[in-house]
Amino acid sequence: RKIGACTSHGAVGVLMQRNYRLRGSQELLSPRFPYTMCKIEAGTDKAEQGTYCVLPFKMLVKYGCASDSVVRNNTALEFDDYIYNRDVRKMPAKAFEDATKNRIPGYVQVGKFANVTENDIKKALNNPECDGIKFMIAVGDEFWTAKDGRTSWAAADLLPIRKCIKKVSNHDMWMLGYEMEDGTERMKILFGT
Repeated sequence: RKIGACTSHGAVGVLMQRNYRLRGSQELLSPRFPYTMCKIEAGTDKAEQGTYCVLPFKMLVKYGCASDSVVRNNTALEFDDYIYNRDVRKMPAKAFEDATKNRIPGYVQVGKFANVTENDIKKALNNPECDGIKFMIAVGDEFWTAKDGRTSWAAADLLPIRKCIKKVSNHDMWMLGYEMEDGTERMKILFGT
């Protein structure tokens, strides 16, 4: 089972990278905490699992992020159980107290990714204070279907990622860095989620 919480997983990945850079901390944090707060506060369609890209960052500013030992990120749960049925009283008692140690001072939202150049991405990722770039991509069947039509999650069947022909959904991703592909001018992007 997959929970549509990629926006929160990406934001928490950026936060964990920041904590490692600033404090040397490798504590596992729970994307479930800010995602639950998004679902409680955002007022988005109750049947819709996804949320707006920037909302998890807003929750990280407002509340922070609880550690995974306090709020287990169990994505095998049913969706309503994963978000504590949108009831903060059902969250672990010390979740909010634990989260305060992982608050962020703010975030930057650049705008449409289509307007960002490859050089802009390289410049940002080469900045020692950059903890990653989070962005959303359109997802089609190409994301889980091999070229021969089989459903697959094997990297050999799916990479390099093919252009989305018919959009099914969106997926939020976190870019950690890049390498230049040998003998070409292409970037190989290193993803977090």
